[in-house]
Amino acid sequence: VLLVLLIYFVVWPFLLSRFFTARFYQGDDRLESWSGRVVVCYDEEKDQPMYQGVLEEGLLQGRGEEYDQEGLLVYQGEFSGGVRSGEGRLYENGILVYEGEFAGGAANGTGTAYRGGAKCYQGSFADGLYEGEGVAYHPNGARAYTGTFVQGLYEGEGTQYGQDGQMCYKGSFSQGLYEGSGTVYLPGGDQIRAEFSAGTPSGTIQWYKDGRLWYD
Repeated sequence: VLLVLLIYFVVWPFLLSRFFTARFYQGDDRLESWSGRVVVCYDEEKDQPMYQGVLEEGLLQGRGEEYDQEGLLVYQGEFSGGVRSGEGRLYENGILVYEGEFAGGAANGTGTAYRGGAKCYQGSFADGLYEGEGVAYHPNGARAYTGTFVQGLYEGEGTQYGQDGQMCYKGSFSQGLYEGSGTVYLPGGDQIRAEFSAGTPSGTIQWYKDGRLWYD
């Protein structure tokens, strides 16, 4: 009896945690201190994975995966102390929406965002938002904007492009709108240089045609 108890409560858990992948229901009390490879499930039947990876004292470490209750992949990448940290990929409804660096559980650092399967932004992130230098893209893959972002919006100096790849504005932005000095590039080649406020010219403008001042 003692030998059976020893095997069941000591030897088998040791072997399971070191050499096998243990499968748990999310409400299992043993998860709080478990170390080793695991698949943790939403349901008591242990058929519907919630996350899988390596636990150290109950916390995910290294590479792992998270799933929603429909069985679709939510996150695939690195963990530290139980939170997303390092290189990883984020999914919504099974579709990739971000790949790059994570810290503190959110997109932080350099990465690429996707919308509808197409790349929509590449550059710096802070707490899941576009922050710092980056490039935004139109759905057809053409550049939409290159420059600085703050909390997901165009901010500071940047250049905006149309879906045909032609430059349409270069200058200052604030909260996603033209603000301060800038130049609008018209389809026919004309240029309008002006001071802008909340996206519209404010005050004097200079309109150039064929490189020459046409209106002031």
